[in-house]
Amino acid sequence: PSLFAGPYEIAERQAGPIRLRTYFYADLAPLAESYLQTAAVYLDRYTRQIGPYPYRDFHIVAAPLPVGLGFRNLTYVGRRVLPLPFMRGRSLAHEVLHNWWGNGVAVAPGSGNWVEGLTSYQADYALTVEQGAAAAREMRLGWLRNFAALPPERDRPAAEFFGKSHDASQVVGYDKIAFVFHMLMRELGAETFDAGLARFWAKHRLRSAGWADLQAAFEAVSGRDLAWFFEQWLRRNGAPRVELLGAAVSNFSISGGTNVRLSLSLRQSEPAYRLRLPLTVETAAGVEYHEVILERSRQDFEITLAEPPLALHVDPEFDSFRRLLPGESPPILRDVTLSNETVLLLATTDARLAESGRRLAARLLQRDAAPADPGREPNRPLLIVGATAEIAAWRRDRGLDAAPLAAAGTARAWVERRPGAAAWMFVAADDAAALEAVLRPLPHYRRHSYIVFDGARAGEKGLWPTPDSPLRRRFGG
Repeated sequence: PSLFAGPYEIAERQAGPIRLRTYFYADLAPLAESYLQTAAVYLDRYTRQIGPYPYRDFHIVAAPLPVGLGFRNLTYVGRRVLPLPFMRGRSLAHEVLHNWWGNGVAVAPGSGNWVEGLTSYQADYALTVEQGAAAAREMRLGWLRNFAALPPERDRPAAEFFGKSHDASQVVGYDKIAFVFHMLMRELGAETFDAGLARFWAKHRLRSAGWADLQAAFEAVSGRDLAWFFEQWLRRNGAPRVELLGAAVSNFSISGGTNVRLSLSLRQSEPAYRLRLPLTVETAAGVEYHEVILERSRQDFEITLAEPPLALHVDPEFDSFRRLLPGESPPILRDVTLSNETVLLLATTDARLAESGRRLAARLLQRDAAPADPGREPNRPLLIVGATAEIAAWRRDRGLDAAPLAAAGTARAWVERRPGAAAWMFVAADDAAALEAVLRPLPHYRRHSYIVFDGARAGEKGLWPTPDSPLRRRFGG
């Protein structure tokens, strides 16, 4: 049994047979009704999609600690997070869904943890899809960027993920596994995929289950042998690297008319995966959508077109889990924070700021950072923390361009990828107080290329621009 106590004001409403309650501090009480309404929406959503909610009630309890914990029929959330918009949106959906995946069906002892990836896919990703195709594409690309930043020595097969213990495990256990479910949905179709989850829920409700049980459910509803799919995506670490070796256009005649043949050659890294790769072909008449199955290390394909192609793009929406090629993605903070080789350079003479810099490095890297010689830059990922003016001087001494974002906010962080060298991440703060203000929030923005803070509040953030994809070919003038 778990016991929760506090000076709570309790609000309640019914959602059909389910009693909903909030246990909030007085200053949060005005949020209670919106939380109750939103929770009712999510409970109804997942009941219709998966199967009946397994409990009589659902509670949202404010925590004095900065936590987000899920229990059977209850979520325990830090009081500082509850007023933030994202909590009532995606995060609340995630916690509600855990009453099906994680609490309603638990991870079988000794089995890999499928719960977090499936919950991320059906809650976080599904809600992003409703924002539009561009937002969903950006989330998938974000998952691939995170994986690209993961050093090979920190990668593990998805079946060996048991729980989040550090940032590297989240990349595999949440991002990659969510992507695996996305590819399974595309392989089977949305209707069959949902039927598989409903069957899995009906059979294992209030019991424990593992990956083999999920595979059995999807095979039962689809009538297909899916051993190849689960073997390659769960038992292997890494990901395939796909390259477009060449593409050519030719004309051919059939039935007295002239058609266009687009030939393309694809290569993937060994060991080969079976990959369902979408293609888009741009023509003067519009965009055509095609699909190829890449099963060998190198394969040639031909596509018949009615119009001459203007451009070809392989996997333009990032629907396949693969290693991004140079030029497909900008550098992100995780390129530095995930590396075991990263060293810390303190570009400051301020003792207080230096101490805060060491604390920030420990939070970002999730370990004690090895110090770098201030006079030398090793050929390793480098985390450079210091005062704004001192970092500007440090860059001038090395012939580097002026720092981006230098005039914005009170502190800023960004990453630079230098040709043929390791990535550098800079954190420049106006003073020690400005750096201390970002100790807690900055680690939450590792997926970005840059971010600006005004005190502890995040402002401008985003990704550096990238050139045209190496998986795209243009034809003609």
